[in-house]
Amino acid sequence: MISPERLRAELGSVILGPGGAVGSADRLCNACVDLLEVDGAAISLMREGAMHGTFGSSGELSRRLDELQFTFGEGPCLEAVRQCRQVLVDDLSDPRERRWPAFTEALLGSGVRAVAALPVTVAASPIGALDLFWHSTGSFGGDTMNEAQWVAELAALPLLGLIGERRRRSGGRR
Repeated sequence: MISPERLRAELGSVILGPGGAVGSADRLCNACVDLLEVDGAAISLMREGAMHGTFGSSGELSRRLDELQFTFGEGPCLEAVRQCRQVLVDDLSDPRERRWPAFTEALLGSGVRAVAALPVTVAASPIGALDLFWHSTGSFGGDTMNEAQWVAELAALPLLGLIGERRRRSGGRR
């Protein structure tokens, strides 16, 4: 486990780097892999009640798995946003886990055995989700999920930046 001070410093530095909102989101996902001991991470954007897709990822597999949720219309990201709460599955191969059959099959086929999704909120309204992927099963430690919650809170910054960039490009229209 890393110290809370180091975690805050590392995460703060990735938000301020170059590349605009998309660069910040990718760096934040890569920081999740480095600092939270997850195997992959992705951030999705939701605007005006509709999911707009994957905004940042730690790699191609995480991006593809995150986007499959929109293809299948099911998954932890969508549930986390709808319910505005963390969604955790520590063993996707558990036969009692039947929430997302198509998405779960795709995760297991890609070697992912556990997943978490945390809503990214602004003023208590979800604007997206942070997905975390693990290749091994196991329970989520309290420290890991507390640290992941900090990341989800920071993820609001690049998502708001992206929304602002899109508004500027469209001349302020929604």
